[in-house]
Amino acid sequence: MYATERRTSRVGDNRIERLYIKAHKQEEIRVSWWPEGRMANRPLDVTEADFAKLLAQGIADGVLSGQFLPRLVLGDGGCKGLRIEGLPAQDGIRLCGACRIR
Repeated sequence: MYATERRTSRVGDNRIERLYIKAHKQEEIRVSWWPEGRMANRPLDVTEADFAKLLAQGIADGVLSGQFLPRLVLGDGGCKGLRIEGLPAQDGIRLCGACRIR
């Protein structure tokens, strides 16, 4: 076995997983499609809305760390009052001095 599953989130047949990859000696994220309960041998194709739901579920389930969202949103150093619809409340994740996820 090349990896150990640490956490998994599912939205329909789509999954986001935190895995410990033994060869790399680090945790990595895998996004995959599981039709009929088996991982597909092809990439996951989803709408932006479904991808946002999967990311939100991954944050809620602890697949993605509390540090993930600020790094995603703040690539240029400012969130400009960003609000992400449907994202679960995450007390303690600060986007900038004035903004919080609601």
